[in-house]
Amino acid sequence: MQSKQGKEISRVNEKIGRKFLAASSSEGKSIRKIDSGKNLFSEVDFIKFWQTKLAASPFNGLQSDDLLVIHLFFKLFKCFILSDATLFDSWLEALGWKKVVSTCVAQPTWIRGEDCSELSAMCTSEDSPTILKVQNFNSAMLEGYLFPLILPWYSTEEFVDRKVALISAPNEDSIKDAVFHFPFMEMKLGKLEHSPVLSKDLDANKIPEGPFFISTLAIWNEKQTLNYEENRDILNILNSEDIELPPIVLQNYTRLKSSLEQYFDLNSAIFAAFQLTILPWIKHCKNEIYADQIMQNMRAVYG
Repeated sequence: MQSKQGKEISRVNEKIGRKFLAASSSEGKSIRKIDSGKNLFSEVDFIKFWQTKLAASPFNGLQSDDLLVIHLFFKLFKCFILSDATLFDSWLEALGWKKVVSTCVAQPTWIRGEDCSELSAMCTSEDSPTILKVQNFNSAMLEGYLFPLILPWYSTEEFVDRKVALISAPNEDSIKDAVFHFPFMEMKLGKLEHSPVLSKDLDANKIPEGPFFISTLAIWNEKQTLNYEENRDILNILNSEDIELPPIVLQNYTRLKSSLEQYFDLNSAIFAAFQLTILPWIKHCKNEIYADQIMQNMRAVYG
């Protein structure tokens, strides 16, 4: 029986990958396709390559360990919230996925799923890789246009190469309901509060020369072991402040922590996953005072 990873690679190779490479070749570009065969390179190699693409950006100097956390976040989740899309855009460019990105801007008049044709198409299409960016997503009624479409899709979508990035509108307060379901990256210039500590050296080969087309993120498959028993300490910290996490927030935290543990020591994995899943929920669904108090408790235990 073909594995889920194998199914995804086969699906991509049969559809968008071949189409993309043909279009790129017609533009006279020499693009190297990265797939499950001889052209495979590691996530560490990709991080080093991505880092070179940031030299002329506000993210110049961002450490490879922070970039690795961000990459694993983008890879793992099918839908997430961003306060700014600049770093996500650079990640897509490094993957060679700029041609598979669609963008729409949410309007205050949107009250039904059909008001966003791009989202409707995303949730019914099988093309992969496919990326949809919804700008100012919280300017419209989330219960009207977004949740009826995105939540069923999010719970059933199997393939890691189909993603919806929800870009928040500035000075908008209506993120509360969204962080109940999706992780939220709002780090300043992509930096975590404490730089995570690698548990093993990021030994990369010579930095590969692009451009590339990463056929599917499934080439960097991972075995996730979700052990909710390991969450006992962090749940005790939250319980001390009378905070009970929604199950989906705890699940997002546990999944990201498990992914980070491939590269980082346990405390770093816990703290980084916390900042991208639990902390945004506390901040937007409780208040800043709760968030500051929890951060102090986290620093005392894991800092």
